[in-house]
Order: sequence, then structure tokens, then C-alpha cells
Amino acid sequence: MAHPKTQAFRPVCRAVNQALQGGLPSGPFNFGLYFMKWFFVADGLPPREAPRPKKPWACCLSDETKLKQKGNRHFDPNIRLDNLEVSLALFNGDRQYIREVLQDHRGKIRPKPGPMPLPSSWDRAAMQKLLHQKHHYLEAAARSFVRLGYQYHRLERHLTSPLILGLGLEHPSEKGFRFDWTLGLPVIPASGLKGVVRLAWLVQELNRQPDAEAARLFARQVTKDNHFPEPFRLLFGTGGEKDARRGRVVFLDAYPGTLPRLKAEIMNCHYPDYLNKKRRGPTEDQRPNPQKFWAVHPLAEDRRPLAFVFRLLLSPEIAGDHQLREGLLQAFEAALQEHGLGAKTAIGHGRFRAEEIPPEVPGREAQVQKEEDKSPKRAPSPETQIWESARLTWNPGRQEVEATWQGKRATGRGRDLVPEELQQRLKNKKKAVAARVTVEPVGLAFRVVKIETGD
Repeated sequence: MAHPKTQAFRPVCRAVNQALQGGLPSGPFNFGLYFMKWFFVADGLPPREAPRPKKPWACCLSDETKLKQKGNRHFDPNIRLDNLEVSLALFNGDRQYIREVLQDHRGKIRPKPGPMPLPSSWDRAAMQKLLHQKHHYLEAAARSFVRLGYQYHRLERHLTSPLILGLGLEHPSEKGFRFDWTLGLPVIPASGLKGVVRLAWLVQELNRQPDAEAARLFARQVTKDNHFPEPFRLLFGTGGEKDARRGRVVFLDAYPGTLPRLKAEIMNCHYPDYLNKKRRGPTEDQRPNPQKFWAVHPLAEDRRPLAFVFRLLLSPEIAGDHQLREGLLQAFEAALQEHGLGAKTAIGHGRFRAEEIPPEVPGREAQVQKEEDKSPKRAPSPETQIWESARLTWNPGRQEVEATWQGKRATGRGRDLVPEELQQRLKNKKKAVAARVTVEPVGLAFRVVKIETGD
């Protein structure tokens, strides 16, 4: 016979609770809203037989009920109080999670780690479509700035360590996380990205000082006198009542390229008696107090590195100044690779890297072409698209052709993609060429398959 479970309730009005059918949500719901508003809280007045929760009237991360077996009486786990593990399983599309459950071991019932089934599921496929649509809208918005003379930089960078967003935000569990308000998906806010790039730019400038005395003077001017260099003011703007200025670089929110996964991260207070109670020194015999919180997993569902899409818009005066533009892009890379985004960056979290492109090997293209000629021809993919009168540009440094059409962008590597009659016209980088381009989708981007003259 089971003892009554610790009472758990959702702190919302009766109508909302009825709409959620009293249990876990299901379908394509807003996960951020579920995270912020729909977690369960432990009742402060449990039944007499059940153990009293450590923090009554609080949002627990895990069910604190101790599974005990006394005769034929036992306590069953309460899925409503496993807020952290249940939310992770829901977001990742898992139908169960692991926790201690009562199991029969050689005729005796004992608590052991085992699977706990979830009665609900989150529609990841529907949310993936909404994420793809969000990227489409952002691309269209960014391209509209290009018509005004802005230079658009779309940069995909792969996550190499767990990303912790919004840990300090208010949350019933006292461990927040940043979700987009409308999609309910993890998002890197533009303001946070701009702040780290600003820091990276200043560190870059500090390292360029000729000697230690000049570096100390620069640091004092920036930190105490709020006297920033003119290039900094032009790029990022400054506040103040008299010399306020708007920055000439527009940062957009960064979204994952594909639907990410979430994982639990942990921080440990190894000396609670020393830090919290001030009773004694930091001795090794004190019991650690591990605290779990949410983080973005660095690997996507297919176990490949998760990519985030960053978008920068440079005004004409920045785009036309090579030194300013390159300094900004170098600071952007340093912000992602060295400084990190989000929380816990001092221990390596929130780092990104650019996609590694293998070096060119002499004769490799000819060898690949020869192998392709011997291989059987495949029918074109049914997902290919034809862009009539697409705008072509050529990047000689990367040996890459770029096609733009109705706000969409596709790239292809190798001069062989371009017909001979167009190659001479593309040598002048200042001019674009119109052509008929066949492309195929690759994730959220497009790849050039074939280029034909527009005649």
C-alpha cells in the first residue's frame, strides 16, 4: 500500500490549470511559458504520513520524497515535483527520465535508479518549423537594411561548451533561464551579445598600447573617466546627458540554427558551514551542496555541434572603413571564442568557434571531378529550387560564388560552377551578374547546384 504523495499544485488560476488538464502540458506549447509559470510547487501542509518538504511552498527542482519501504507501506515518486528533470525530458523529446524508483531486488523492494515514464510530450517538429520561419523573418528584415546601404553579416558559429543563459533572471526555483518570449526557445539577446563584443573591442585596444604606462592610462580613461576612443563611440555609441551617441552597428538576437537540446549543469558549494553559516573555516569534512540549473547542450539532436546564427548590420560609414570593420569583426570572434557568452564563462562555458574549412589541396578539385565523372549520375533532389535572374557575386579569396534572390542567399565553392561566359564579368567584384541558378536547401541555408546564363 502506498502512502499519500506530498501535495503539489500549480500556482495559476483555475481556468489555466483546467486548460492544462491539471497535469503536464502537451503538444506545441510555449516552453518558455511552461518554464516560467507552469511548474509545480510543493504544498506546505502535506499529509501526516508523507515527509514534510525541506522548502514548503517552494518550486522544487526534484522530488524530495525519500522512497522507503516499511512492511507493505511505501512512498511513490511524485512526477510533479521533478521539475528540472521533467522539463529537460520534455524539451529534448524524451518519453522518460531517470530517477530513484522502487524495484524488486531478489524479493525485496528497494529504491534504485530507473526509468520514469512521461505522460506528455512536446511537439518538437512543430517548434522546428516555427524556428525556421523565425530565421526567414530575420533574414528578410536584415535584407531590408541592405537596401538602405547597410552591410549585412550573417555568421554561423558552433557551440563548443554548454551555454548558460539568464541564470540570474527571476524564477520560482531561483535559477532562471532565457527563453524567447514568443517562441519559448533559447535565445542570445542582442544586448548581451553587444556587451561582450564591446568588452572584447576594449581588450583588443588595450593590448595594442605600446607600453605598460600607456595601457594603465587607457584603462583609467575608460573605467574611471568614461572617456572612450572615437572609434568605440562610433561603433557602439555612448550614454550620458551631453555626449550621448547612437552606435552605428545593429546587433540582432541570435537563435540556434536548429532546435537545440537542454541539459543539467551543476555548481557546488563545498564549504557551506564556512560560506553560509560562518561557523568555521573551509575544511574538507563539510558536506557539499550541489545546485543544478538549465543549460543549452553543445550538441544538437544529430550529435553534431549546435550552430547559432548571429546577424550584424553595419551602417555605410562603418562598412566603408576597412580598419573599423575589421576591428569590429575581430572583436566579435574574440567575444565568442575567448570571452564567452552567458554565465559561468570563467570556467569555460558559452564558447563558440567558426566552422573549420579544410585547406585547399593542389589538384584536389580535378581529382574530385574525375571521381564524380566515373560515379553514376543521380537524379536531382526534389527539393531543388530555381532562382530566375538571381544576383551573382564572386569571392576570389574563398573561391566562392554567392547568389541572392528575393531575400534568400546561397553559396557554392569552386570556379567550375560558373559558366565561362560569366567568369570574366564576375572578376570585377564591384559588379554583380544576373543568372539562372539552381539551389538546394542545406539546413537553414542554400547551396548552389548549377548556374546558367540568364539569356
